[in-house]
Amino acid sequence: MGSKAVTVLLGALLCASDAVAGDELQWYGSVNMDIERVSAMGSRAASATSVPGAYDKPARFRISSDSSYLGIRGTRKVREGTDAYFQIESGLNQDTGTATTDTSTNTGISGTFASRNSALGLQGNVGNLFLGTWETPYRTAFNVLDPFGYTGIGGFAILGHGHTTNPNAGNLVSFGRRQNNSLQYWSPAVGGFTAKLAYSPNEERPASGNVTPALPAGYNPSLASVSITYASQRLYGYLGYERHNDYTSVGNYDYAVNAGGSLTLGALKVGVLGEQIRYHFGGAAANVAPLDNPFVIADAVAAGATGELQLSSWAVFSQYAIGPRGHLRAVYEHASDATGSALTPGAMTGATKLTLGYGYTLSAQTEAYVVYTRINNSTNGTYDFTTNQIGTAPTGGGDPRGIGVGMSYDF
Repeated sequence: MGSKAVTVLLGALLCASDAVAGDELQWYGSVNMDIERVSAMGSRAASATSVPGAYDKPARFRISSDSSYLGIRGTRKVREGTDAYFQIESGLNQDTGTATTDTSTNTGISGTFASRNSALGLQGNVGNLFLGTWETPYRTAFNVLDPFGYTGIGGFAILGHGHTTNPNAGNLVSFGRRQNNSLQYWSPAVGGFTAKLAYSPNEERPASGNVTPALPAGYNPSLASVSITYASQRLYGYLGYERHNDYTSVGNYDYAVNAGGSLTLGALKVGVLGEQIRYHFGGAAANVAPLDNPFVIADAVAAGATGELQLSSWAVFSQYAIGPRGHLRAVYEHASDATGSALTPGAMTGATKLTLGYGYTLSAQTEAYVVYTRINNSTNGTYDFTTNQIGTAPTGGGDPRGIGVGMSYDF
């Protein structure tokens, strides 16, 4: 949608809101950009006879838009204690002015209309019920703890096993999802506790008889996600669970459990997170899109594998306020090598990620920052940045790293 069309649409909405008593309409957004120097060296050889490093990404400078967005939302009172509301939020790639960029491939960064948290719902004393595209309860429970905002080269990159916006079949392995076509309910807070539930139905079920390697017989994907959180002035804790039906294998389900929390003591905030993910494979006739599965590409799992793959990871982080404007941030993530009967013998798929950063508040809505990060992948590890990926080797082993200097402006 062009800028003129967006302006006309938003102007019409604003005029309409003036004509209906009690309506509230709000523009909001965030613009976050930085200049980075990134690389990914050390890729494994594609075969026993080839040369290591063929998939290396030598150092280059680039300008990135880090999950910038523009949104509009409105509410209307429909009865005492209950409001109807809508939200339309769109990603921005102001570094290129296009809907997508090469550096955002497979990360869900999109400049198309309503590409981010967008919904229609009812909220009030009994909670919040809505339909649309939104982050799953599993994702929102843990990503709020990321000192780097779960974006850019500094954001969590191991937890959730990927950051994506997709329908069910759009990404086989990610649990850090903003999910299309979902129904969610959030309970009101009771004693600091809140429960969130989400369901994404099986509307991607193919027509009968339409059997391909990507759509095996019986393919019927759906998703369920739930979280319970506790929040007080000093403490935050959460437990999240998410289940994917028929994602990697027809007739099986994959699931993840994530738990953690944080403690704030004056200027210092510290936290810890832990996660376990299990994928199930049903054999050559049941496995979904093996050529698109990153486990298969990195030789961690054979295309016709049967059995289970288990990933365990954890993270620790800290934030420290230096005076009224300065903020030190540090995150360490660790993924153990995968285990399970589906794993190719000798495959090493683990990784570590260290990120350090400093932010300086220029105003209540503006921050300048610098960030340094590096991922060390094992022989078959393919972990990459959260957004604006550098592109790790399909063979595994490449080590993404980068340093960035940028600014964010929220409104």
